[in-house]
Amino acid sequence: IGFCFGGNLVYLSLARHDADAGASYYGTRLHDYLDEATAIEKPLMLNISEHDHTYSETDRDRILATFDGSEFVTTQIYAERHGFAHHLPANPDDAEAKKIAHGRTFELFAPLKDA
Repeated sequence: IGFCFGGNLVYLSLARHDADAGASYYGTRLHDYLDEATAIEKPLMLNISEHDHTYSETDRDRILATFDGSEFVTTQIYAERHGFAHHLPANPDDAEAKKIAHGRTFELFAPLKDA
């Protein structure tokens, strides 16, 4: 699990290494590594902020288009700003999106607990 820059590292861990699964929260530079998308062969969840100041709407849309229909990568869009799922979100209104995102992340990893 990685947040911000760590979200990029999660993505790259699945593309370049043998990680079992990953959850990326608003990876700030994912759009710079889309050429590595086809190397991902394990479950990856991209939790993406719709209103993220760290990348353009065009870059966000490129990320979404790259993984549309992917067997291994799911994208979740939240109508929130960058940082909505941090332990102390900048906006208290982000609490519901944070709860949903973390729930989805726990679901992603649940099958791996006993593996």
